[in-house]
Amino acid sequence: MEELKSANSLDLLCVVRELQNIRGAKVEKVYQPTNDELVFILYHKQYGKLILRILSGKAIYLSIYKKDYKKFPPHFCMFLRKHLSNAVVQSVVQKNNDRIVEINFDTKDG
Repeated sequence: MEELKSANSLDLLCVVRELQNIRGAKVEKVYQPTNDELVFILYHKQYGKLILRILSGKAIYLSIYKKDYKKFPPHFCMFLRKHLSNAVVQSVVQKNNDRIVEINFDTKDG
């Protein structure tokens, strides 16, 4: 399997435009299969179940395929679950044309 290369800021601009479709989606579950990967299981009224995969520094994309995550979640994952459970995605933006994607959530805590 070929190793993933880092995305540039133009790549991220295109991805962020595509990720606008997840606005309004509710966070159902968060997984952290590896130290540099996060998986958000989302539910959107229009699109149904969506899986947002983030590979730190390498990739961010939507998928329809969910792996089976059996191992105990790390502390960071538990922290995200606690604070983002049932949160709604408000926006997805690229910060200052850098390689930074910011996902804003509306949570019950405010």
